[in-house]
Amino acid sequence: MFIGIDLGTSSIKSILIGEDGGLIATASEPLQVSRPAPGHSEQDPESWYQATLTALDNLAKQAPREMAAVRGIGLSGQMHGARLLDKAGAAFTSASTARLTDCDPGTTQA
Repeated sequence: MFIGIDLGTSSIKSILIGEDGGLIATASEPLQVSRPAPGHSEQDPESWYQATLTALDNLAKQAPREMAAVRGIGLSGQMHGARLLDKAGAAFTSASTARLTDCDPGTTQA
């Protein structure tokens, strides 16, 4: 059994697949995007963690025996997302997402 987890900008998506590659269970948990200023797009990294735990719990509810036999986990994440950590490993700030568009105006001109 294998788990796949995808951290997207709109949700955490997870799947449980069997040794033969067959789909056993799926779960998805929505994520909120904060837009504190024009062009800004951020997320709370803690929400990623909590949504992942909930998605995994939902897989376990659907297929408890198979979840107990998981041999590997595959991860994919947001493109161009940044999560800054302090010395203790805690989130230093909100995480900017790929939807961030507040770059310098000079970089947007051809």
